[in-house]
Amino acid sequence: MITTGDIENGLWTITKQISAKVYIDNRPKVLSAVSDYVVCGIATDISSLVDNTNGSIAGTNVFFELYAKDIDDVGTKNSKKIKEMENKLYDAIKLGLSGYYLRHRGTRPNPYPSDGFHSSLAIYEIIITQ
Repeated sequence: MITTGDIENGLWTITKQISAKVYIDNRPKVLSAVSDYVVCGIATDISSLVDNTNGSIAGTNVFFELYAKDIDDVGTKNSKKIKEMENKLYDAIKLGLSGYYLRHRGTRPNPYPSDGFHSSLAIYEIIITQ
């Protein structure tokens, strides 16, 4: 049976290929000397999903927030870096995971928080197969 910890470890492994700074569920309030980072997590506690030990599958969503530091002090979005991070995410997910797989559900810009970073939110459905 797949646990929340198993999935979080898988998300961590995927996102470490994208950025050196990876956070599960949320980021620290203060970030210094960071040019990019990723926040990832599970949208629903998987213990609330249907018991899939009988061979059925259960799914929920996971998210990847990809942050890139603005290219100047007036808040110009670093679209090139965000696109590069999105491409690395897609490539990392293609490598496969044990006991579950991810299906892309969409990517959209995140609201701009005016903290010197812009971000992209990638949502995947996670299908648990064991």
